[in-house]
Amino acid sequence: MKAKELTLRQATPNDIPIILSLYKDAQQRFAEQEIEQWQNNYPNRETLAQDIANDESYVVINENEIVATAMLSASGEPTYEKIEGQWLTPSETPYMVIHRMTVKSEYLHQGIARYIFDKAMQMCKDLHLYSIRVDTHKDNIYMSSLLQKKGFVACGIIYLHDGSARDAYEHFIRRRYVM
Repeated sequence: MKAKELTLRQATPNDIPIILSLYKDAQQRFAEQEIEQWQNNYPNRETLAQDIANDESYVVINENEIVATAMLSASGEPTYEKIEGQWLTPSETPYMVIHRMTVKSEYLHQGIARYIFDKAMQMCKDLHLYSIRVDTHKDNIYMSSLLQKKGFVACGIIYLHDGSARDAYEHFIRRRYVM
């Protein structure tokens, strides 16, 4: 399949079954690649329902088909408060978080993840946020490579609530932080 004209919109409760199938697709890919990301019933229906209730869940549409999803939040991330390393911006600086991003297998490597990052960067500008922060599993080479291509800087390691380590990245949207 080929991505054509893409649209990003907020997810609705009606999208839950499709988004869950995207998560399942990603979990299978990660398992095949022996990546320990998303292998313990995460993300799940409860997480997704909360993202939708918070207006933080988004889907990418390609010709009336949901082909990707991501959680985009300007509410901060508690696990980012402690980092082995250093964020590019001070902790009190407003930033966006991207979590739970995945693209349907048959649409991989067609620019859809880059499209999500571009849309997130525009949202940051519109909301006057200073940066985007993302974390990923150390073995998720595709995501790490994409982050670096999009101008993200490796800042260190954060730990999830279950103690799992994740590589942490940040990308400046606005270079100057004013207190």
